[in-house]
Amino acid sequence: MDVSIFGTMTSEIEAEHLDVAASFYPSCENATAVTDILQFNFSEFDYPGGGGPWPPPLGLISAMKITFCVINMIVSILGNCAVIIAVYHNPALRSTINFYLVNLAVADVLIALCCMWPHLVNDLTKPAFVLGAFMCKFNAFAQSK
Repeated sequence: MDVSIFGTMTSEIEAEHLDVAASFYPSCENATAVTDILQFNFSEFDYPGGGGPWPPPLGLISAMKITFCVINMIVSILGNCAVIIAVYHNPALRSTINFYLVNLAVADVLIALCCMWPHLVNDLTKPAFVLGAFMCKFNAFAQSK
């Protein structure tokens, strides 16, 4: 027996797997189209976390990741702030193109402040997500917009 989901035919084994997934995710069991995502209730799901040694052991690779990420963040913040300050204090630099560059510099500073460190923390603490529900949602929002 073949089951049609999202316009594709699946075998019995895949249909059995989908039945197991639907029982594990009760809000998804009746979803048959991409537009049905609006009916999902994501508040039923827990955020991943826990399990394993805490704090996770940090080795040489982790220390190098932390070092390079911190250096990258500092250089990014200082360099982009220098661009912003230079355009602000020098009236001759106030042109349309330089305002565009200031806009890009502000975006880069926000990326360095809001997106780089959560990615590092998430990478160092895998498979646990230790930043909580707010950062899970905010980080996905900040990196996708």
